[in-house]
Amino acid sequence: MSELPKEWADLDDEEIIEKLNSEDVQENVFEGLLESKNENIKKALISNKKTPRNILERLSEDFYSEVA
Repeated sequence: MSELPKEWADLDDEEIIEKLNSEDVQENVFEGLLESKNENIKKALISNKKTPRNILERLSEDFYSEVA
């Protein structure tokens, strides 16, 4: 798992979601949040228009495995 920058690592889940919805996000942040257990953070990653394709593909695999 990629480590989050300090300014992200110190946030609670609600603050992370808010930042994902309101800021430009560096790719290493997407990588770091990919391993989150919080479903709402994953949904915020999916809805962010700047989430890289490889992150979206990995998230879709996670959601598919939960349903299967």
